[in-house]
Amino acid sequence: MFPSSLQKGQHQTALLLEDKRYNFFSVQAFSSPLTFPLQHCNPSSPLLSAVPTKPKHYRPPVKKKEGNAAKYITRTKAIHYLQINLSTFRKLCILKGVFTREPKKKVDGNHKTYYHMKDILFHAHDPLLEKLRITMKKAGTENERDDMLIDECAPEQMQEDSFEEGFNVDYLKVYYGKLFPHAEIFKWMSYGNDGKHLACDQSYFGRREFSFTLDNDVYLRFLSFNSLTDLEKAIKEKCPFKIDIGPVYSVDPAKRHAYAQGANNVFKPVERELVFDIDMSDYDDVRYCCTGADVCLDCWPLMTIAIKVMDTALRDDFGFNHILWVYSGRRGVHCWVCDGRARRLTNEQRTSVVEYFRVYKGNENCDKKVSLPGQALHPFLAKCYTDVLKIFFEEILINRQSLFANEERMDRILNLIPDEAIISDLRNRWHENRRLSTSKEDINKVRWEQLKHLLQSGKHKVQGLRRCVEEIVFSYTYPRLDMEVSKHMNHLLKSPFCVHPKTGRVCIPIDPNCCEDFDPTSVPTLAKLLRQLNLGGPNENIVNEWERTSLSESVRFFQISFLQPLLKTCKEEKESSYNAKIQKSKNSLTW
Repeated sequence: MFPSSLQKGQHQTALLLEDKRYNFFSVQAFSSPLTFPLQHCNPSSPLLSAVPTKPKHYRPPVKKKEGNAAKYITRTKAIHYLQINLSTFRKLCILKGVFTREPKKKVDGNHKTYYHMKDILFHAHDPLLEKLRITMKKAGTENERDDMLIDECAPEQMQEDSFEEGFNVDYLKVYYGKLFPHAEIFKWMSYGNDGKHLACDQSYFGRREFSFTLDNDVYLRFLSFNSLTDLEKAIKEKCPFKIDIGPVYSVDPAKRHAYAQGANNVFKPVERELVFDIDMSDYDDVRYCCTGADVCLDCWPLMTIAIKVMDTALRDDFGFNHILWVYSGRRGVHCWVCDGRARRLTNEQRTSVVEYFRVYKGNENCDKKVSLPGQALHPFLAKCYTDVLKIFFEEILINRQSLFANEERMDRILNLIPDEAIISDLRNRWHENRRLSTSKEDINKVRWEQLKHLLQSGKHKVQGLRRCVEEIVFSYTYPRLDMEVSKHMNHLLKSPFCVHPKTGRVCIPIDPNCCEDFDPTSVPTLAKLLRQLNLGGPNENIVNEWERTSLSESVRFFQISFLQPLLKTCKEEKESSYNAKIQKSKNSLTW
């Protein structure tokens, strides 16, 4: 029972507090403070029931995080939150586009690396994160504790922790989303018809055929797009392993079935770039460093020769100006001749152009595959031999391929000589040279000089013997074209800036003026580009993401050296054609 003074008092406030030391309650009132033992309290009293009970281990509430402390999180905390290691976290950031942030006030220190908390929370339940965790467990996480100490690591250490080289579907999605130059490809394929000039054909790009090769060799042909947005959206959604470009048809290729019932064959190609395809595998009989799709710096000069020979002839002999050379991504090069005259060539005219370059004939069972008839070489062939073929053969290929190093290789060259007496004489001389203590490079040069001197001395009057030296050089160095690719308008060819699914290398343009400096082994790869993209971080001054990677040099060359002159010519041609039509219509109205 409470004292009567406390029960009857009005405007009095009581506070019941627990005293752990003496195990009793003290009741304080403004009028007179009172203390009484615990046993005097009635448990059913309304005063005791109104007092809230506290947990045994009570902790006062912590102040809620606000401002930068709540918006940003350090990299170490983010990794602990996601339960992954450093390398897996970096892959997630690349694949999902999570960049580092720079808060105005760095709560945990200026030496830390910060991320936006919304980015981390958004990807915490991403299905890709679970896949990365499984991959991390398979690879082993015995060094995970060391990986957690990452906030103080330098950019050089980040660069060493690279992505796995090769082709990867997840990498490809990021490449198409951030680095692939969709706008440049669209402008190129439009040829100036995307403008507002009255001479522009707005349906031109929509009649262009595209082909996608998807995973598991799913092949999609006769795709068409009406705008840059449609093209970019389709590439990002389907993520094709390869993009092929076809001709411009008379109607939309996606609606070709609507015209199949007509009496006339309305669906047909009307424009196509003149294209050439050169593969290194066609040179397997004259190179000894690699075979098949393998390529190295010792045999790549064969592609350099092909670029120099073809580019010079297309410009000087045919008068073409807008020529694009592209690395195929693995074992060869592609050539796109984009002049208006070249795009409108018929199949018969394309065949005539290809036959102009045809020197290499025969098959695998034929020893002599090059025959140069006539008393004198064609001016084009003579220029090729003097300016390109002879120099590369004598200064590079003889030593790098060791063409006279053993009996088998010597016999292959000797079989191209029609005189048995000369063959026997050369064999005897070369066997004597074995006793000399010279290096293999010296042997190759010495034996070639002996062969050349003996055939060009004039002592032998066998018909065609003087031309034999030139035929040997042409057999080993002259470009070997895939004829069928160039003859027909409806043949497809891989788009520039695609990624080769076997090597992961990007199909970048090649400058024909300095093609001898091109190194196929240093071409940007998917892993290399994503690593550079990750190290670059966000930058407000950069418009395109590819500007932060090594792909920028190739894209700028494509823009400045090829696309801008091409579009300028297309604009001039359209204005000239439109003005001619206007003038013709005016003349028809005059009496």
